[in-house]
Amino acid sequence: MPRIHFLLLLVATGYRPCPDPIGKPTVLLQCVILQYIIMSLPALLTAIPHLQNDTSNWAIFTMYFQKAMEAMHCWGHFDGTTICPILKDAAHLTNVESQTIKEWEKEGCAVQYHLSRWLPDHIFLGLINHKTAKGRWDQLAEELGQPAQEASRMEGLTREPPAATAEGSS
Repeated sequence: MPRIHFLLLLVATGYRPCPDPIGKPTVLLQCVILQYIIMSLPALLTAIPHLQNDTSNWAIFTMYFQKAMEAMHCWGHFDGTTICPILKDAAHLTNVESQTIKEWEKEGCAVQYHLSRWLPDHIFLGLINHKTAKGRWDQLAEELGQPAQEASRMEGLTREPPAATAEGSS
């Protein structure tokens, strides 16, 4: 069922994934879309191919893995754009700062777990010295090649050969 039809069906049947936003249809639709995305996460994760023992599928693995992590809003832990919150005064940690750091660490553990699920054991064990997802991803990229470079190389290998022209076949 196409996504929009699914969403309309949910709205038409009175499905309320959030507190009842009477008089606020935009809020209701946003909540329905968010609930749909959350329900889709298991499918996103199962679509990622496992990295082969010989790493021959590194390029396709990285493309699927990155897209799934982007869809889950977790890619920032791998590329370094989601950084640990900076404290105003390390000697006087506030409750809000403490909670924010705990949430960042919790997300970091979750994304590292997601990565470990698709790696062969011998590769995963080589990454355990890194305490962040970015450190682990950077080591993989250093050892196996930058994902973008690998994807470009693979793209060139999978293109159809150019059609022969009458001029070149003399």
